[in-house]
Amino acid sequence: MCSAVALMAIGALREAPRAAQAAPSGSPAPKASHPASGAASNDVEMGRKILARHCGSCHTPGLPTSQPGALAIFSLADADWSAHMTPRQICASGRRLHGTSHEPDEVRAYEGLIARLLAGRGAPPCGA
Repeated sequence: MCSAVALMAIGALREAPRAAQAAPSGSPAPKASHPASGAASNDVEMGRKILARHCGSCHTPGLPTSQPGALAIFSLADADWSAHMTPRQICASGRRLHGTSHEPDEVRAYEGLIARLLAGRGAPPCGA
């Protein structure tokens, strides 16, 4: 089941540019956001890949499993999925990922990228 949801999420992400142009009625349209540049862009893309495996079923618009409340926090279809998140929400995503991932390297990679995203915003690190 998880693999099927992950494959659906990846497929939906590939379709996201088209979905942004013409979202099906009844599904939330992706919010416009500007992509990050340079190293931050790499972190956003790495974060998208990690989150798609663990959070994509609720945070990908157009899926039957997507949740309006989850999409209000972040959408994996946004160019920068983290752009509308507060530092507190970004830190919470790290704690949630820690609870769902059984891959320590993945958790460490995500913790590192959220630390860099927060530093890029001038926000304090998680737990500070």
